[in-house]
Amino acid sequence: MAELHVPGDAVVLDGPVAGDPLDLLPGLTRALGRAGPAVVVRTSGSTGRAKRTVLTTDALAASSMATAVRTGGVGQWLLALPAHYVAGLQVLVRSLYAGTTPAVLDPADRFTPEAFAAAAAELEDPVRFTSLVPTQLQRILEPASGVRN
Repeated sequence: MAELHVPGDAVVLDGPVAGDPLDLLPGLTRALGRAGPAVVVRTSGSTGRAKRTVLTTDALAASSMATAVRTGGVGQWLLALPAHYVAGLQVLVRSLYAGTTPAVLDPADRFTPEAFAAAAAELEDPVRFTSLVPTQLQRILEPASGVRN
């Protein structure tokens, strides 16, 4: 198998993003502005063993467009997942393609319904989206149902 050349301006996400995830936006904008490999991210996929995976501009754009079609359009996103995960990265990519700046749930904070609500209150676009894992959704819904762990 031929080795893939990754351009020097590709965004490499080898682990948690230090600082503000929005600081990734300029680099992502540059990388998505050209064809070819745009992002290198560690992911376990279905194997359970993390490995570097190269995501191309075409793949990221196709995913973003498919999400827009499935959700009925574009809007502003709330980043509630770590930016170094594919799902968190995609929130940033979708935001760039939508021409919006995502609101960010501080990655240093523990995920709570209150922290999520505070971050969601920062959204300004009339069309708003987020991406959550099941545990996050469960934590948001539990107070409403009266269930406690």
